[in-house]
Amino acid sequence: MNKSIRGWVVFFFAISGAFVLCGSGGLVIANTFKINEINSFGFFAAFGVVSVAYLSAPKHPISSSVIVFLLGAFIAWHLLKDTNNYDDSASHFLNEKHTSFLITTLGGLLSLFICLFPFVVKKGKD
Repeated sequence: MNKSIRGWVVFFFAISGAFVLCGSGGLVIANTFKINEINSFGFFAAFGVVSVAYLSAPKHPISSSVIVFLLGAFIAWHLLKDTNNYDDSASHFLNEKHTSFLITTLGGLLSLFICLFPFVVKKGKD
């Protein structure tokens, strides 16, 4: 097997593992502090997946982490769009599915910011 292909296979398994492990850690935190499990799972899973995508990409770590973030946001929206854990008659600005999506996206954005921050600071000094 080509070294590059092997690197991308490892990359896929690394981000899959990060999703499971970080999401599980989020559930433990949610149960410990009695907070919403979906929000906690989403935040920590997104944070872990984007971070591991940046760290384990065999080539182009910045592009890989941005693509994984965008793909993860798309998947999160499709998983959360059909949740009906809120009152349809209430006219809330943000219902539970939007809040869960925003918190999940915030986890990915925070991770992306942390991964890209050294490059932004380095570019600003030049």
